[in-house]
Amino acid sequence: TKNINNYENLITLDKIKIIAPIDSISISDYSCFKTQIKDDEIKSYSYTQQTPFLLYVEQDIEEQETVIEFTGKILMDDYPRLISRNDIEQCFRSINQMGFCNIDFDKIWNDGQVCKIDVSKDIAVEDCHKLTEYLRTHLSNNRKYQSRIISGNLILEKNVTTKALKRRLTIYDKWKELQRAENREFLSHLNNADNVIEYFKGTIRFELNLNSMEAI
Repeated sequence: TKNINNYENLITLDKIKIIAPIDSISISDYSCFKTQIKDDEIKSYSYTQQTPFLLYVEQDIEEQETVIEFTGKILMDDYPRLISRNDIEQCFRSINQMGFCNIDFDKIWNDGQVCKIDVSKDIAVEDCHKLTEYLRTHLSNNRKYQSRIISGNLILEKNVTTKALKRRLTIYDKWKELQRAENREFLSHLNNADNVIEYFKGTIRFELNLNSMEAI
């Protein structure tokens, strides 16, 4: 398991999922939550949104835990900074300001365990196609790693079936991706969308998906 406090270096993330004790959250507006009931007993309360940023909040009564997942877009105009230990508290303040729950950041920080992350790094590179083609054609072990192009993105994936051993690295033009239709609502919520778009011009994102505690 990986405690949040174990990150000694400034790792930047575009997605994070945390499991914490159930009393890490108090719900103030149950109407925003989906209630799961089984055998006349409440099993969990969950909140989900996809835009302007992904956010999932669950109070799991059965497992006695809180589950929280969100993306770097929760930082809004500060999105270029991505999620790090320096601004993760800002992310939780943003959730609390939405008004439907209150999250105890200190309890999350001290007792929460990270179970899924997208480690992300933005690099200034003018020719994304040239770089991704070079990487694709210079894999030294094509049995161990697979490469494929999906929607213009280069995906390098470890060729294993065991979840704990899986690794997937996605490399793509962040400037182009940000201007896709699915990001329009996010951009419409920013105070200065042009600045954010301009920041990512000539930028390639390297994004490593780690989807288990073992992988992290």
